[in-house]
Amino acid sequence: MHTIQLGIQEEQYNYIQKSGIDIQSKFNEFLTGLIIDKYPPITTCEAKERVKKAVEDYKANGDNYQEIDSNYWNKLRNKISNHKAN
Repeated sequence: MHTIQLGIQEEQYNYIQKSGIDIQSKFNEFLTGLIIDKYPPITTCEAKERVKKAVEDYKANGDNYQEIDSNYWNKLRNKISNHKAN
């Protein structure tokens, strides 16, 4: 096992201590996310903003989107199912 040193602002550290957040498990989730999909995790607020923007874009340009064929959806479902199984 290796040790990683984190630089945390005093206010953030105090909040973490008071809230009872399990830093080790949260850090493990973060690392797992990086390893699995190669993308850093995003906050809930950022995710909501991305979805909001995508919906607005779709509403503004709905006629310009092409429907995805069912063969693609089947391949995607199989890939997700296989990933969950592993």
